[in-house]
Amino acid sequence: MRFKNIEEVKAAVANAVDFYNNERPHMSINMMTPSQATACEGEIKKWWLSYRVKVIKEKLTELEIPENSLPLSAVQGSPSGLRPPVNP
Repeated sequence: MRFKNIEEVKAAVANAVDFYNNERPHMSINMMTPSQATACEGEIKKWWLSYRVKVIKEKLTELEIPENSLPLSAVQGSPSGLRPPVNP
């Protein structure tokens, strides 16, 4: 496909993003679209095990925090919420 101008390219990208987010089911999120997954509450069934997430959850459950310690604030942009993103 050959595009004649930048508006055609922008429209094609917008259509592709819309299809990806609203029409195409993803195996990684239990055959839902990303739009459907964001509307769900609770944990979504995964079709495979993420060893990274497993280790993070194990470390968090093993971590003993004294009652008088300061709470950790969540870091926006980090998947675990525990450290800043690599490329802010």
